[in-house]
Amino acid sequence: MSRLGPLKQYLASTNTRQLLANTVWLLGDKSLRLIVGVLVGAWVARHLGPAEYGELAYVIAYMMLFSTIAQLGLDGIVIRELASTRQQAGHILGSALRLRLLAGFACWLASLLVIWLIRPGDTHTLFLVAIICSATIFQASDTIDLWFQSQTRSRITVVAKGASFLIVNGLRVALIVNDMPLTWFVLSYLIEAMLNALLLAFSYRGTGVVTGRWHWDADTARNMLRDAWPFLISAVGIMLYMRIDQIMIRELRGEHDLGLYSAATQISIALFFIPTSICMSLGPVISRKLTTDPAGYYRNLGQMFTLMWWLLLPICLTIWLLSGRLIALLYGASYSGSAPILALHVFCNLPFALGMVQARWAFDHGRGMLSLQKTLTGLVLSIVLNLWLIPTYGALGAAMASLISALSSSILINCLLARPIFLMQLGSLFGRQPPLSSHMQQKTSHP
Repeated sequence: MSRLGPLKQYLASTNTRQLLANTVWLLGDKSLRLIVGVLVGAWVARHLGPAEYGELAYVIAYMMLFSTIAQLGLDGIVIRELASTRQQAGHILGSALRLRLLAGFACWLASLLVIWLIRPGDTHTLFLVAIICSATIFQASDTIDLWFQSQTRSRITVVAKGASFLIVNGLRVALIVNDMPLTWFVLSYLIEAMLNALLLAFSYRGTGVVTGRWHWDADTARNMLRDAWPFLISAVGIMLYMRIDQIMIRELRGEHDLGLYSAATQISIALFFIPTSICMSLGPVISRKLTTDPAGYYRNLGQMFTLMWWLLLPICLTIWLLSGRLIALLYGASYSGSAPILALHVFCNLPFALGMVQARWAFDHGRGMLSLQKTLTGLVLSIVLNLWLIPTYGALGAAMASLISALSSSILINCLLARPIFLMQLGSLFGRQPPLSSHMQQKTSHP
């Protein structure tokens, strides 16, 4: 009993209970979005058909690119500043909110200009982009979410955002039942952004927190932007890497092929939830061992690699075998062409998972530039491969490009840039880890 005493005291502490509760709420939110998003998304795809669903996927991908830019890479910077200087919360939050409002409006104008340039005369797509990209203005309200994150009180924003998510998905079901056209489904994304902003504002006022009056401070804004620009570049690179294939399919093969591809990848990408949850739960625990128990740190890191292999490999193989039945069940006969795309694209989850574990290592060792190099490598390779494969193989070619670029940027490039990690990634498939001598540990510890 004496050995359990410190553990009980630790688990009973206010900070630990708050942290655990915060994690549970975040995981619950992701689970809800995974289940509801896939089911309602499949129903929307059935209703619209491959061509119109491809058009919807195109404008969503387009919006996500500008949405990432409008965030300005400020999330981590704002949370850090709020955690360290809470007395300046009014300056920090007010400056971040105004920066994001300005960036959101500028991104909305830029989205219209870019779509007008790349698709001249396509007034229908221009109209849809004008609607959906308006959401970049309202997403500035996520600044409120950053305040609650800094206080490990994510339950409040999870409830607010979860409510708007469920309301809007209920609206989409109503649109399906009433046989509404594509424009209404595009409009639902703007409505969700507006509801998010409204409910977050009510949640902030309802908690009675005191952060001082939110107001603009030029020095605070300038300092945050100075620190945030590397994160902005990295975030835009990642988003381009994740979405460029959809934009290229539309431009090279049309909406129908994009609809087939989007239906398949909606299932595949949903599995990203698994490695994301594992890294979010176990990552901080492992990171704390780096200074106190380096050998234990690397041993646990290798175990995380092994866990990713043996958790995701059976799932990917199962979906590969059942891809035709899954597509038929969720989307119907008109999406039968999505089955081979899903069978191939689902294996992107393996390099993605291994890359997430490595990202934890890179963060612990200050190797941010390595992460940026890997992202840019994957992006360039994805663009080149898509240009080569999509004209010949259509959406299946995009799945090939995604898998090759994911394997290259998450695993193979480590042979050149981080060889000890490369050996750990490969060895972990068989549950074996190469002995990390003090020399190798030192080598992986410095940029």
